[in-house]
Amino acid sequence: MHLTCSEQVSDPDNERLSLAGEIFDLRVADDFLERNQGLMGVEQIEPNGGMLFIFPNAAQRAFWMGNCLTDMDIIFVDSRGRVTATHEMKRQAPQFKNESDIQYHQRLGTYSSVLPAQFAIELAPGRIKELGISFNDQLDIDLDHLKSRAR
Repeated sequence: MHLTCSEQVSDPDNERLSLAGEIFDLRVADDFLERNQGLMGVEQIEPNGGMLFIFPNAAQRAFWMGNCLTDMDIIFVDSRGRVTATHEMKRQAPQFKNESDIQYHQRLGTYSSVLPAQFAIELAPGRIKELGISFNDQLDIDLDHLKSRAR
């Protein structure tokens, strides 16, 4: 499946992407602090919202659901625009009073890109299935533009 995916918008904090014919306005996480924060604390993701993570290089990535208040889907994308993995990530119980940070992070588990990925797209739960996106799909991303944003 070939999916169109990318349109620059005037807001530097967002990117407008077209995925499987639907337009998404995604918050951009293009530096260490933004990528680390991700969608923590967000109670709901709009059906055509979410977050686009841009990394400076392709590497095997792993995301976790620490301090996330809603389920969400994730699409990992390599430096050529190909989908390396998709996951339905489930909300986890918050950190317990007597639970150390280490214990909390160990119980969360991770969601892997499987192969090296330079981008990750988090969407509202169930959207990947609705859009029909799967492993090895080619996204038509303006790779040069997105790569130039990574910090």
